[in-house]
Amino acid sequence: MDMIKSLLNGLLETEILPADSQITENGNFISCDYALVTKGLPIKVQLTIKKRFLILSASRKYSYHIIEGERVKFNGSVKQEFPAYQIAGNNDSIVVSRRCIYETPDMARDTVKIFNEDCQKVIKEFEDRCVDFRTRTVQPDMELEKSKEFVEPNEIEELADTKSEDDGDYVDDYIEEQKQFTAKIFRQLSGGNVIQQSGKIRWFCKKSSDDELVVSLDEAEPLDMCFKLLLSATQKEAYVMVAYLDKSYPELFAAYADNKFEMYSYITPDRYEPGKDITKCISVLKEAAKEAKQAAADVEQPEQMVSNMQELLEKEMESLKQKEKQIDSQKTDLEKQRKSLAAQENALREKESAFMKNATKKEEELKLAQERLTLMQENLNAQKDSIDKEKAKYLLNIQNLTAEIARLQKRSSVETATNPESELEIKKLKAKLKSEMNQRISMERNLKIKIKNLEQQYQNSARELEKALSEKDVIKQESMEDASHLFDEERKKYEEELRELKEYADITEPEVTSEELVAYVQGRDAENIEILHAAEGKEIVSMAIDGINIKVVLGKVPFLDASKVMKNANVKDFAKLNLQAWDFKFFMRGQEAVVRNYFNRRITSAELYEAIIKAIGYFA
Repeated sequence: MDMIKSLLNGLLETEILPADSQITENGNFISCDYALVTKGLPIKVQLTIKKRFLILSASRKYSYHIIEGERVKFNGSVKQEFPAYQIAGNNDSIVVSRRCIYETPDMARDTVKIFNEDCQKVIKEFEDRCVDFRTRTVQPDMELEKSKEFVEPNEIEELADTKSEDDGDYVDDYIEEQKQFTAKIFRQLSGGNVIQQSGKIRWFCKKSSDDELVVSLDEAEPLDMCFKLLLSATQKEAYVMVAYLDKSYPELFAAYADNKFEMYSYITPDRYEPGKDITKCISVLKEAAKEAKQAAADVEQPEQMVSNMQELLEKEMESLKQKEKQIDSQKTDLEKQRKSLAAQENALREKESAFMKNATKKEEELKLAQERLTLMQENLNAQKDSIDKEKAKYLLNIQNLTAEIARLQKRSSVETATNPESELEIKKLKAKLKSEMNQRISMERNLKIKIKNLEQQYQNSARELEKALSEKDVIKQESMEDASHLFDEERKKYEEELRELKEYADITEPEVTSEELVAYVQGRDAENIEILHAAEGKEIVSMAIDGINIKVVLGKVPFLDASKVMKNANVKDFAKLNLQAWDFKFFMRGQEAVVRNYFNRRITSAELYEAIIKAIGYFA
């Protein structure tokens, strides 16, 4: 019992068994009940240990419809894939069990761990192929309540005792079957050889030219067969062979008696793969005997051993020389690469320096051109102000001249009327008037020429300024292109690192599960929350928020639907929302308006709940 308890403690410490496993001791065996927690329903498992026997049994019940044809096909195909298990898919449940013998605690731990993994694979395959989660046949909660009504408290202990007794009978039956199978294999192996008996041990012998194989079965330990290989050897050879076997084959036993070297091993025949383990045991014994003989022969011939050692040393030295050459070659290559990188770095620095000098020079030229254009602009503005003043002065002179002409004309007409003899004076006045008119025409012509020249200069200055500005833009563009070429490698390296970080984030971020979503939305105005199972392993979280039905489908293509019955909804107006919101799809399903959002499984429950609230907001 101490060994069994130690084994169970090891299973609990390595977390192969859950911490909440229920352990029951009954006489000479211990049973352990635990559950394998998966995304779906829990898998109930019972482990029973008696001496060196393991009995594992897992089951899961369903309140859903089982497809009969697929169930029959499943029972036929799964036995070929898992021959060491007893698997039965029933109309309302599936049972997976295994019975075996373990040699060491490590072997027992591996057996239980592999059973847990295989059990989940088998049950998942059964559910994918045979269980229709869309059709419920029995209400499990009602069935559980009814079953509890008929069980009195004082009857629970009786049921537990009955279960423990059944487990003990099950183990005893298995041990008895294994005894019979071992005896059967022993008789088959004997063939035509005579089976002899010494006390409680039965044995037979098979001889060959090099060795002698003895197979025995002890009635005190009827489950194990002993395979013993006998070799002729001196005492000195035996010492060497024992030392070699202890180092290279610690699982084999060795002894020396009556000038015979004995090697032997115990095995329990496997009922599910008969003959395979026996063939392996015999081949291991013969291979170990061959190697042990060779080791003894090498010790008997020290000269040959020294020669072999010398040859090995020479090979090792040659191998070391080759490695040194490779290392020297790698050093040379690394030095070349280092020099090449240094040269590239120097060229890059020179290019950067030349670029900076060129940029500085162009910047100075632009600055001088800007100053020159500014000075030219000031001169033009000054000339424009001077012309404006001259124009104003000219206009004032024109006004004065016009007034003088009018005065002279008036005076001429008056004098002509009063003094007809003043004709000479009138001629003088007319000549003076003509002279004033010619002066006015000349002034206007000169002013127009000056204005035209000034406008031409202004246009030329504007073109030069525009050309200088365009040259400045070109220089800036060339500078940016040169700078971008200088740092192309750095940018590519950064983009590659950023891409790898994004890929790593996509891989490492956890996927949202139905249980996490349900735990998050509880207490947040959500009603009628339940988890449904669909085909292809899909899980559907159904709920209602503010009278709007929400379905979150977690499958290969996860999405959420928010729907509400709207009898008077305009289909075309509702469909127009697709042009406004790119991350949601809007459509009518009969009289039900549906808002759908496709999302990535690698988000948190809080982010998914925000998407649900946003979808509900479109019904406001």
